[in-house]
Amino acid sequence: MNRVGRALLAAIAATTLVWSCVSSEPPADNDDVVSDVKKNDAGKDAGKDAGKKDAGKTEDDEDDDAPTGDDEPTGDDEPTGDDEPTGDDEPTGDTDKDAGMSTPPKDGGGTDGPKPMKLAGSQAKNSCSSYGKATGGMCAGFYCGVSEADITAEWVESPVCKSTPASVCSGALSTDTAKCARDTKTANLGDTNEVLRPKIQACIYKANPKYEQEAPPDCLKCFLDAAECASTNCIAECLLGDSKSCDDCRNKNDCNAPVMKCAGLPSPF
Repeated sequence: MNRVGRALLAAIAATTLVWSCVSSEPPADNDDVVSDVKKNDAGKDAGKDAGKKDAGKTEDDEDDDAPTGDDEPTGDDEPTGDDEPTGDDEPTGDTDKDAGMSTPPKDGGGTDGPKPMKLAGSQAKNSCSSYGKATGGMCAGFYCGVSEADITAEWVESPVCKSTPASVCSGALSTDTAKCARDTKTANLGDTNEVLRPKIQACIYKANPKYEQEAPPDCLKCFLDAAECASTNCIAECLLGDSKSCDDCRNKNDCNAPVMKCAGLPSPF
């Protein structure tokens, strides 16, 4: 057999062997083949996308993705002594001065708030009479429980009377009004109060001419009202002169207290 014949036989034998191997494997299911094809296609697409992303990155991008020491906490985030309150934040006395605030006196007395009122009720508390004399630096008459300084502390200018704390403290006007009322009443027992009032007023201004300035008619009217109240309600107790019984009767009939309100003077009642 020549060379060509041997080559042909070898080719036939090889073909027969391949065909026998292929024909011995079971045929693949069509669905499995389709699924494998899809998987292969999906893998190829994912590989393409990953390749595109990797291709778009640079060396600088890769360096940025790597963790660095800057992300770690440092001592700068810890609280320091600068955040703690210092003595500079505490209030000082200079703040009050800058705001114009006054400080209380060293003796403990406050500068704000009303001062204690000493006059009101002092007549009854000290059993002051209308005719009592000034003693021990205290005032006379119904003001026997207070001093001239106490009257001054509560003094308000009267709209009708021109009296002063000193003249009120002396109690002279009340005493002279009571005396003139008794003397005039005794001398004119048949006169009515309307007739007696101008006579009593003339007696008062004659007793002390300064009353015409300190107690003009509108002011003196308040004291004459008290005298008339006593003449009407306490004639028996007061006609013979100043006495405790006369004062008690005048107080009982409210002859005294209205005088101070009418005259605009500090009241001891």
